[in-house]
Amino acid sequence: MATTKKRSAGRPAKGDTHLNTDAVLDAALVLLDGGGDAAVTFRALARALGVTPMAVSHHVGSRDEMFVALVAKVYAGVGDVPTSGTADERVRSMLEQYMERACAHPNLVQCVFADPSLMSGELTRLTDAIREYLAASEVPEQHRETVLGVVVDYTHGFASSSAAYAVREPRDPGAARGQTIDDYLRGLDWLLGRVE
Repeated sequence: MATTKKRSAGRPAKGDTHLNTDAVLDAALVLLDGGGDAAVTFRALARALGVTPMAVSHHVGSRDEMFVALVAKVYAGVGDVPTSGTADERVRSMLEQYMERACAHPNLVQCVFADPSLMSGELTRLTDAIREYLAASEVPEQHRETVLGVVVDYTHGFASSSAAYAVREPRDPGAARGQTIDDYLRGLDWLLGRVE
């Protein structure tokens, strides 16, 4: 009689390549988009992935660690400053990328606003890029942090409003009371025009 080697509980079997961190995060994002943060449990992820909850935990750590990784994955690259275009165009491009992702995943936006510790390095780099843009502008040094606050608050306010509306009205995701990313960009262009 042949014996089979028993694997440790929760660990993926050797050669089982379908389960990895990206697969868990992708499944978590689907659950989050569909049902909010309460829908993202290790049991629900395990059911969706056909594994045990321990296997999920093995790949993403704790629930908090998973959400930090999820924010980093969704916002990857938004803090990268484009290499071409005017300073206004570069800042606008980064903020447009942020807003597109925020509107695509409104429940994730609400998680970040509820727990700022989830903020990824990408989002911090985005703020730093805006700060550098202002340092090279005509804005007097004593007013730069105020202007930075206005741009960041406008962006977060629009994202928060969009997320709240999209969660309540899932038939129209990405729209904040009828507003679109183009509306956000018009407001951003107005703000950036005042910076000069």
